[in-house]
This record gives sequence, C-alpha cells and structure tokens, in this order.
Amino acid sequence: MEELFNHIELASKNNAYWVALIGILTLPDICSSLESQDGYATKQKCIDWFDKWVSTKYFINGEYRLNGTICYSYRCAIVHQGKAIHRNMNYDKIIFLHPKTKGINMHMTIAQNTLSININEFISEVITSAKEWNKSAKLNESFQKNYAEFMKLYPNGKKPIFGIPLIG
Repeated sequence: MEELFNHIELASKNNAYWVALIGILTLPDICSSLESQDGYATKQKCIDWFDKWVSTKYFINGEYRLNGTICYSYRCAIVHQGKAIHRNMNYDKIIFLHPKTKGINMHMTIAQNTLSININEFISEVITSAKEWNKSAKLNESFQKNYAEFMKLYPNGKKPIFGIPLIG
C-alpha cells in the first residue's frame, strides 16, 4: 500500500495533478475492496469507507462539506467522463486550487454552490486517512487474503518471468 500512497504523492509533487487526483479518488474503492470479504469494490463500500475514514475531516459549520456520496459521484465524473460535475453531487461543481495559487487558501470553501478544495491538502488528508486505515486493516483476515493479489512491484520479476522488474 505504501508504494501506491507514495506514487500518488509523487504525482502531486511533480505537478501531475490529473494522475494524482484520479489516484486519490480511486483510493477509497481500492481500500474498501481490500477489506471486503469478496475482494470487490462497490459504490456503497466506497462511500462507507470514505465516510468512516475521511469525511469527518470535512465536517465544517455543522455540515459535511465532502462526504462519501459526493466523493464517489465526483470520482465517477472525473474518472469516467473527465468532468468536474455530476448530477448526484450537492454542488454545481467542485474545483481544485492549484498549488501555485499563493496566499489564498480556499480549502473546503463554498461559493456560488461550488466547492473549492486545495488539491495538495486533499491528497495529504486522504493519504493520511488511508495510512491510518492500513494499520488497522493489516489485521483483517479479508485484507490479508485480498492483499496477496494486490498489484505490486517485483524488482526481480515474478513467475513466469524473472530477472527484470515487473508490475503485477
């Protein structure tokens, strides 16, 4: 899991924001599938994972600015259509502030029914939550079974190909 977390952070630090954003938005799916008995992600598992591990960070002024349902809808919009809008969001749009925006921190602010999120803060918050989850999930029998099939880097290869780095 650490390798996946590191790659998302690396993409963000190297201004590959599309890659970082898609990676971070799919992380709740991946985490929820790893702890699932059947090893598969579903919409509800993803939503529940986000609500349990992340959304409490976004409870502001008596409301959840970002919850599992909104995050899942946004994930669907960006991953499947490349859009910043989805009919199942509470907002007209979600926008991410570019890190080069100096002196302005509009993280989790709402203006004209648009949610503004600082991309680096969001990535950091979700990664931190996923790392906390990972510590507890490692003890879960379903996680252990599913993680055996998780995509990993094999520096010296893997059956049937050895001697070269493989990802699989």
